[in-house]
Amino acid sequence: MPIARAATTARRTAVRLGAVALTGALLAACGGTSDDASTDGAGGKVTITVDLFGSFGYKEAGLYAEYEKLHPGVTIKQTDTEDEADYWKSLQTRLAGGAGLADVQGIEVGRIASVTQQQAERFEDLRKYGADSLKDQFA
Repeated sequence: MPIARAATTARRTAVRLGAVALTGALLAACGGTSDDASTDGAGGKVTITVDLFGSFGYKEAGLYAEYEKLHPGVTIKQTDTEDEADYWKSLQTRLAGGAGLADVQGIEVGRIASVTQQQAERFEDLRKYGADSLKDQFA
């Protein structure tokens, strides 16, 4: 059926785009100098914080576990807010204050233009970490 196929294709594309975004964000978090990233210094252990809303499914799909397996010493801690409107209000407060942000922040697609225009300096440009080399792998 075309409808089911389109839904499956759209879901696969969304999952792939999410995986790329997460991978790029995780690379940026590991390579960046974020004050929020938690490290113990001596053992080189890093905790990456991820703050999301709704159900992204990264943890459930095993993406964090796979990343942690490939990168010993890295732990990923995710926090969730069920309602995007509540999440958005909290995120705006933290962006305005310049503190309390996770290493990786989920942004609703409909809010990306606004956030990037008004708060661009608060986010890391993943092209500095090679994200451009991944663009041909995704729709």
